[in-house]
Formats: sequence, structure tokens, C-alpha cells
Amino acid sequence: MKVGIVSASEYLFSESTQGSLFGSIWKDVLNCDERLGVLVVSEDGGQPVSACLVWDTQRKFFRSLITPPLMPNVGWTWLAYYEKSSTRISKEKEVLAALMEYLSSGIWDFWKLDFPHEFKDFQAAIWKGIQPKQKYTYRLSLTSDWREAVDSKLKNILKKKDSFNFEVRPFSQDEFGDFIDSLSSKGVKHAGLLQKVSTEFQKNIYTVIGDGGKYKALCLHMNGVAYYLAATNAKENNALSACGLAHCIGIAEEKGAEMFDFEGSMIPEVERFFRGFGGELTSYFSLEKGKGMFYCLRSFIKK
Repeated sequence: MKVGIVSASEYLFSESTQGSLFGSIWKDVLNCDERLGVLVVSEDGGQPVSACLVWDTQRKFFRSLITPPLMPNVGWTWLAYYEKSSTRISKEKEVLAALMEYLSSGIWDFWKLDFPHEFKDFQAAIWKGIQPKQKYTYRLSLTSDWREAVDSKLKNILKKKDSFNFEVRPFSQDEFGDFIDSLSSKGVKHAGLLQKVSTEFQKNIYTVIGDGGKYKALCLHMNGVAYYLAATNAKENNALSACGLAHCIGIAEEKGAEMFDFEGSMIPEVERFFRGFGGELTSYFSLEKGKGMFYCLRSFIKK
């Protein structure tokens, strides 16, 4: 197989692609930054097999190639159809092997790709000495009454929901700027890239505000899934935070979402809070590798 990166703004996608990555919501995103590219894996004959969006920092020092924000959730898109699951699995292995060969011999000092939760087979990377890193999120199916799965303690708290006032509104440009500034001040990596990419999502982003701003949540509804991107929890009122999240889930139902993604957390208290709503623990993986002095220094600091 052959692997290459082409300019995102120049790449054309078919409406019939199986994956969700290149749906209509991405058409404007592809034009938002020249550093966004499309990593395409093709058969030797030239037929595209799969693709994903990547972001190249294009820096002179420690040049990096990474998965843009929200990408693990949106998914790796398959551009070819395989009727037999065995054929699809075989192609996944071939695609991953070709990717590892391409990236390991590439110009980047560091690369990192996040994969959707459906992607489980990373043997081709392990054989190259690259161990997948496991991450977690919680996902709640909205195709049935999710309230039945809420634990008993949380159910009692949610009975207070009517004592709070909630409003839902589109995410304004001013609010978006404040949110990005807040991320940057907290040291969130790639906040600037998130701003460029997510600006194109604004029509799909909404905020839920409780009790005049004591609780605020940012949600994204895309391709049948609602994502709980961020929230300013009311620490002095746990009931408000719980009822606010329940309201977010209810709005997702009204918007026709079939799944609610809590955008998991590695903080034990937050994880237990999300788990109380009955979500299913869902793992996804990332692969990364680097070279040179800067990568060694970065790895040492992270330890």
C-alpha cells in the first residue's frame, strides 16, 4: 500500500464514504488551516482505502504531526467497501503496517495519531516496537430510556432538577473566544488549533447554562453523537452540576442524538460521577513515536 499527505483544502471526498469523518460538517473545516492535511492510504494501483485528517506544525524544530482535536471521536474514514468482515480486518492490518512504515521514516521529530474506539487491532504497530496507549471515555446510549440506568443515589439528586433554571443557546463568538482563552490559561495543549478547527463547528455547538451562569456546559452534536466537551461545575452545589449534565443529555435526546459521549476523564471523582449516569466504559487508543534530543527531553519531562 501507498501512504501520502495531501492538502486538506484540495482533497475531494465522496458523499458515500462509510465513515463519519468527511461528512458535510467537515467541508468548511478543510479550508480553515493550511497545516491541516489528509493522510491517505491507497492500494498500489491508486485506489484510496482509508484517510484521516492530520495537522503538521511545520516548525523547524521538533516538527510534529498529530491528530487534530475531536478526531478520535469523529473516526477514521474508510473509502473502500469490504463486504466480508475478514477482508476488512485484513485491510486494517495492511493499512496500519503501511502507516507505521511511512511515519517511522518520515520527516517529523514527533508524530501521534488517535484512533476511534472501533479500531482495536494494533499488532502491526507493536511489531514495530510502538505500544498503543489506552484512553477511556464513557458513552451512553440514548436509543432507550437512559434514566433507568442511573444509579439510585444520583436519581435522588436529579429529583432536584426542577429547582434549577436552565437555558440552552447557540455558542456565540464571544463565548467561544473566552472559552479558548480559558483553555490556554490552563495550559491545554493545542488550544489555538482547537479554536481554528472548532470555529467551523459553531453551528453544531450549544451551551447549557444553569442558575444564571453558576453552571455552564459546552456540547457538540455531530453525526448522531452528542459530546460533553467541557463544563464549569458548580463546586459548591453538586446537585446543580448533576442536574446540569442530565439537562445536557435531555437536550441531546431532543436534537436526535443516539449516543452521548461524556468525553471521559482520568480524574477518579469525575469518572465516578460520569459512571453514575449509566454510561458504558469505552476505550480508544493512540500511537506515538519520536526521535532526536527534543523528543527524549519531552519523554523525560513527562515521566
